[in-house]
Amino acid sequence: MLALVAVFAFAVQVVQPARGWFFAVMVMLAGIWISVATMTRRSGYRCRKCGHVFQVPVLVNFVTLAHMAKEADGTYYSYKTLTCPRCKQRTKARLMQRSESRGGGQFLK
Repeated sequence: MLALVAVFAFAVQVVQPARGWFFAVMVMLAGIWISVATMTRRSGYRCRKCGHVFQVPVLVNFVTLAHMAKEADGTYYSYKTLTCPRCKQRTKARLMQRSESRGGGQFLK
C-alpha cells in the first residue's frame, strides 16, 4: 500500500508538472495495475457452490468489484461475483489467501 501511495505522489509531484495530467493518470493506473497483479498472484477464490478454489486473470481482478459480507459468527470476508470454472455457476466467490510457507502455494481457509 505504501508503494502505491508513493506512485501516486510521484505522479502528482513529478510527472504532472513535467508532462501533464494525462501522463500522471497513466502512471497512477500503471501503479494500480501492478498492485492488482501482485495481489492476483497471492490469492484465489473459493466457489460457494462446489468449493473449488481457482485463480482469475489480472484483468478480471482489475475490473470486477469486490464486496464484503458477514459470516454468522460475526467475522467479515471479501468476495467477488465470478463464474466458477468447474461448475460454471455464477457465484459469490470468497477471497482466499495463498500461504507461501505451507508447501509453496496452498490456500488458507
